[in-house]
Amino acid sequence: EHAPLVREMRRLAAWLAASLRAAEGAALAPMRAGFHAVPSMRPLHLHLLSLDHDSEALKHKKHWNSFATPFFVPPGRVAAALARDGRYAVNKATEEGRLKAPMTVPLLRGASADTIPALKALLASPRYRAALAAAPFWPDDDDDDGLAAAPPAAAAASGSGAAPIELSDDDDVAAVTAAPPPPT
Repeated sequence: EHAPLVREMRRLAAWLAASLRAAEGAALAPMRAGFHAVPSMRPLHLHLLSLDHDSEALKHKKHWNSFATPFFVPPGRVAAALARDGRYAVNKATEEGRLKAPMTVPLLRGASADTIPALKALLASPRYRAALAAAPFWPDDDDDDGLAAAPPAAAAASGSGAAPIELSDDDDVAAVTAAPPPPT
């Protein structure tokens, strides 16, 4: 069972966010944690990010969309699916389509930008700063961050079970599959 591991990763992210808030004060922007629906690298890792998105590394639409659309999956949602189904399954084509979608800003109720400079101007705007100030520092709901749309419909997928957490590509579906834990 890997749901406890994902819940522990979320607990550690919440602890780190609270520690940063204690060190930096109330001026620190709200934070969120999440997994990419289709991970681009192993091992499994949880992202912790500031919703001000103030980063010189933000240079491509795909990068923005990997953190600002339902492609960015709250850890509580993954843990619940692992506990319930033994996997978190997504339609790979649908998720990869999210990366190519227009850039929208969830805190601005879907305001969009055509270019990264236009997006950065939106993120620096008084309207975004006001929305950021009104957002909760950390989501109360362990299953959602309040910013994403409904979770993707689960699709049937099977994993090989060779590793504790495995990705499979079966009928264009990616699944994080919980294999039995190794013997202790």
